[in-house]
Amino acid sequence: MLGNYETAVSVYQKLSSRFPFGKYAQQGSLDIAYAHWKNGDSGIALASLDRYNKLYPSQEGSDYALYLRGLINFNENQTLFSSITGEDMAERDAEAGRIAFASFKQLVKKFPNTPYKEDAIKRMRFLRNVLAENEAHVARFYMRRKAYVASLNRSKVILSQYHGTPAIEEALALMVTIYEILGLQDLSNDSLRVLKLNYPLSPYLEYEYDPRETGWFAKKYQTKNKYDLE
Repeated sequence: MLGNYETAVSVYQKLSSRFPFGKYAQQGSLDIAYAHWKNGDSGIALASLDRYNKLYPSQEGSDYALYLRGLINFNENQTLFSSITGEDMAERDAEAGRIAFASFKQLVKKFPNTPYKEDAIKRMRFLRNVLAENEAHVARFYMRRKAYVASLNRSKVILSQYHGTPAIEEALALMVTIYEILGLQDLSNDSLRVLKLNYPLSPYLEYEYDPRETGWFAKKYQTKNKYDLE
């Protein structure tokens, strides 16, 4: 299949050279970008889209160009989706997800009647959850290394930027714990109150947490403390 896309790129490039202007050249530019992407050359595909936007700003097909940019970055982000439960930081991978989300958001806002709107919205919802979970993943990473302030900051990002995502629950639980460790009991109590109010059945409420002991995560999952606080 890759060979077919290599051939397609070659054909489109020859056509663009022979007919550099007009509707077919414009469509060919998008087809070249798509063929590069399917051929595994995401960087070249994105560069082709940049060139398209410079040559044909606000022209017919601009919605597809935005949609394709989102798709390319969405698929570049697959390493984040597959390794979100791992222990290495996924910041580089998450950046592709953020760019994809921004592209889809711009598409929906700029072209409310585009045929790609429904799919873009679905992908945006998915990306919000994944990006929020990535922040939780990073917060967990810092917590296990006792970098409490860094973990707290990541938890705050989840609360401020990713309303309504599943990661909110763990972010609140982390804040309860970290504030207690830092001796900020009032803030810990406030976070606990919000956690109880919004997640009355949360597993994080099932056991009292003591950072000097094994912690509620270990009791909940019958394993070593998730945060290795000892």
